[in-house]
Amino acid sequence: MITRPTFIALIEAVQRQAVQDEVTGGHINALMPNSTDGVFITPLREELLDLLEAELGSQSDWISWWLWDAPEAGKDLESCVIHHEDGRRTVIRDAGDLYDFIRIGRTMPSMEEAA
Repeated sequence: MITRPTFIALIEAVQRQAVQDEVTGGHINALMPNSTDGVFITPLREELLDLLEAELGSQSDWISWWLWDAPEAGKDLESCVIHHEDGRRTVIRDAGDLYDFIRIGRTMPSMEEAA
């Protein structure tokens, strides 16, 4: 079972590598100005994500959401909200909150409590 600190460290490593991949992709695109914008992704970044998702099973879609669909999560409350069927809204501010939500199913603070 993956521990909370290891999960947080891996998510942060994937986020750092994503930033570096964007910079590298920008340099590659600058060298080939007539090409269409390509996306540069380090294979290890994808492998780490695959391993995390395999470890966490059916709840792993939340990892991709946090990394790619909520890239401002933690900075902009509206971009890090999970809307539940019963109308509740859960705020996930960081990788630790994400771990707790996935592994423990702990209910996170509502938007009102987070403000």
